[in-house]
Amino acid sequence: MRPSSFLIFLLSLLVLLGLLSTVARLAEWQLALTISIVFWSYLSGISVIMIIDGFASRSPPKLKVSRKLDPYLALDVRQSVDIKITNQSSHLQTAWVTDSPPHHLKLEELPVKVSISADEFAEIRYWITPLQRGLAEFGRICCRISSPWKLWQKKFYFGKTEQAKIYPNYKPLFQSSFLNSENLINDWGIRLRQRRGEGTDFHQLRDFRIGDSLRQIDWRATARFNRPISREYQEE
Repeated sequence: MRPSSFLIFLLSLLVLLGLLSTVARLAEWQLALTISIVFWSYLSGISVIMIIDGFASRSPPKLKVSRKLDPYLALDVRQSVDIKITNQSSHLQTAWVTDSPPHHLKLEELPVKVSISADEFAEIRYWITPLQRGLAEFGRICCRISSPWKLWQKKFYFGKTEQAKIYPNYKPLFQSSFLNSENLINDWGIRLRQRRGEGTDFHQLRDFRIGDSLRQIDWRATARFNRPISREYQEE
């Protein structure tokens, strides 16, 4: 539990009243007694309020918190995570919300402050960027709740732990399968190359070359052109 900014402001006023009361006594002001009474009254009142408000903030608030996380994350790709908070109490709840991702994930746009009316809900979206492959373990969601009189703030944890697996980003590779051959050559260095003289799909006639098999010779074309002519095949 930690003091809120409002409580720090009230304590600052108490310190100023104490200093004023001390100066008034030392300078023997006529209002020294009045200032002293105001100081001790203020001290007593704020002490009682702090104690009551502190005890009131001990019990966890009636909040239902859930996280929507993709179980598979891509390395070095910015991805979103959604948190839903439902206020099941009968009064307004104000909270600072943050999550507990592992250290090898870059976290953006958290913590965030939300105020939720009774029987209402709020949705929060933040962003993560995985920096390392492996298993990412998310802890429970942390909500720093203000006490009823806004003097204290206390952390409460909701939801459950979750895991996500981080893999390399295969999206560019999948996209490349839909590109034409020219883009494949430019982006990936992939080239389609025919294997001459092999396969079963006829491609063209050409002059006989050393190394061609006799079964490639087209005898009709050879008789027509009076020189050896071979059939060239390609892969189906």
